[in-house]
Amino acid sequence: MRFDGRSRRPPQDVFNAALSYGYAILLGECVSALAACGLEPSLGMLHTDDDARPSLALDLIEEFRPYVVDQVVVQLCRKGALTADHGGPSANSSGVFLARPGKQALVDGYERRMIQVTRGASPGFSGSIRRHLYRQAQLLAGFIMGQSDEWLGLSWR
Repeated sequence: MRFDGRSRRPPQDVFNAALSYGYAILLGECVSALAACGLEPSLGMLHTDDDARPSLALDLIEEFRPYVVDQVVVQLCRKGALTADHGGPSANSSGVFLARPGKQALVDGYERRMIQVTRGASPGFSGSIRRHLYRQAQLLAGFIMGQSDEWLGLSWR
């Protein structure tokens, strides 16, 4: 497995297909976290809201993409749990799809990563990466609703 650069819509290899699939899973969690905090996931600050995508969730995902999905995909490839055999040509495009065994490997790795406990990303806070995601959504809601004057991003180590 090699990474020759990012390709999407459609992904051109298994690595990029795994990244896209992982980002979609993480995006779903971001939408849920924002909705749980009473925020509308489609009204973004960094990403435009000119189409039907959840722009605020895309804003929130940025802090977590490299630390969660990118690292999971790289780790799975290095360990041989995700290989070129986990993909195939897409029936309706010139891209590559992630086959069921590849999806399962990715979901398993993603879940292991999300329940991993970490501290230091946010001052004075320790918890699972999933808990960090929900906490960031809560802090963002407080900032947007004027309950806090400061917004601090996470600093992963």
